[in-house]
Parts: sequence; C-alpha cells; structure tokens
Amino acid sequence: MADNRKHQTRRKLEMALSELLSKQNFNQITIQEIARLAGVSRGGFYTHFHDKYDLIEQYQARIFDQLEGIFAQQEIERGEIFRLAFVFLQEEPLAASLLSPNGTSEIQLYFIAKFRQLIIQDAKRFRKLKHLDDQELIYGAAYFSNALFGYYQTWLVNGMKESPEEMTSLLLTLLPDR
Repeated sequence: MADNRKHQTRRKLEMALSELLSKQNFNQITIQEIARLAGVSRGGFYTHFHDKYDLIEQYQARIFDQLEGIFAQQEIERGEIFRLAFVFLQEEPLAASLLSPNGTSEIQLYFIAKFRQLIIQDAKRFRKLKHLDDQELIYGAAYFSNALFGYYQTWLVNGMKESPEEMTSLLLTLLPDR
C-alpha cells in the first residue's frame, strides 16, 4: 500500500511539473509551485526528490528505458516506430512537456540522437541517400533528425490534435523515397 501511495505522489508531482511546463520555462519553475499544484507539501516533495532536477533525472531514466524499447525494434517498419513515439508522447504528458520549447535539453537531445541513429541505419535503403559518403551522411542525418524532432515538437506545441496515425502518415509522405 505504501508503494502505491509513493507511486501516486510521484505521479502527481510529475503531472504538476508537466502542467507548469506548458506555461513557463523549466528554469523558472520552483519546487513550491510543483508541490502546491500537486497537492503535496514541500516536505512531501523532498521525501521523493532532492530537487526539481532529481525529479527530472529519475523520470527521464524511467522513460529512456521505455523509449529504448521503442527505438530498438529492428524488426518493425520505421513508420511503426514513428507511430509508437507519437503514442508514447500522448500517454506521457511530462515527456511531451519536456520536449516542448519550455522543456529540458536532455530529453530533446535524446530524441534527436535516436532519430539520427535510425536515419543512419536506414540511409543505404533510401534511393536518394545511397550515393552519400560518410561526411555527407553525417550532415544529412543531422538535418533529418532535427527536422523530425521539429515535426514532433510542432505537433506537441499545437496540442496533439491529430492522431498518431495521421501524423505518421503525413511524416512518411515527407520522407525521401525508399
């Protein structure tokens, strides 16, 4: 029972941070604001986390494991990986908030790096990219991975109105021919 209450309190704190990130930059958010919005005392916050950075670090460690599971799936089509990433962001409001312009660079850089890795793995399968040398591939992967991140971030900033399937379908039409 105590573990369930601990989990619920942590989740309330995560959700409060997510809501605050929709209005202000992470660096401007105080522990007092997080605790108040979560309905937890300041001392209750410190029972679970050292500071707001610890909250983020623990959360990111947990979700990075989940994201690794999505991005590591070699046997499924890339479109399905993109769709699963959209679904994940719908189900994890704090992750979505951290990817917003008010979020933290760690998770943003993580997403960009994962996209870059997927692009490099697939590069030789794209007709338009087969001719690239290693240096050109590095720049091309940087370009496309940042574009993909911007695509996801724009969806988040615009309120995730479209379904993951709609966003994936549009994304696949924008990618180079295979």
